[in-house]
Amino acid sequence: FYQRMLASNFTAAKSLIEELVKTKSREEVYDSILIPALIQTEEARHSEQMTEKRAEELLQGIEELAEDVSSQASIATASGLPVIKRVACVPARDFADEIACQLALQVLATTASPQVVSADASTSDLLQSLDDLQPDVICVVGIPPYAIRHLRMRCHQIRARLPDAAVVACMLSQE
Repeated sequence: FYQRMLASNFTAAKSLIEELVKTKSREEVYDSILIPALIQTEEARHSEQMTEKRAEELLQGIEELAEDVSSQASIATASGLPVIKRVACVPARDFADEIACQLALQVLATTASPQVVSADASTSDLLQSLDDLQPDVICVVGIPPYAIRHLRMRCHQIRARLPDAAVVACMLSQE
């Protein structure tokens, strides 16, 4: 899959995704295909094996594929799971983290009313948005390899502004 993405063969990558969605759940497709592609892209970008422009192209392709998976996958109703009314997904730092938030949003949509805060939002705008939303849970999401530092910083910022909020740090990885 990732080799097809690197070769800019998004049509082949999309076909592969469409076939997988027929036999696997959305979460399995995310875990086996899209999250590893996000991680590989971030690792290549941070190690300068890939230009920022190329990484951005791949991330946009992954985002589009995630939207396709979401539209194709049937949303199963959650049985016996508590419904969390408001969940805010906050990217730890950048566009890759925002895509990871969108993946989380799609998975959480069966039991919650999630919203994603843009990675482009300034810290003050992000904190004001969270203050306005008053979510039950704030999920800060990051993609390796440099996610831990940014997750800690973002969680600290949120806890300083909203000390009573339930804040969960999530680092998506292949493990």
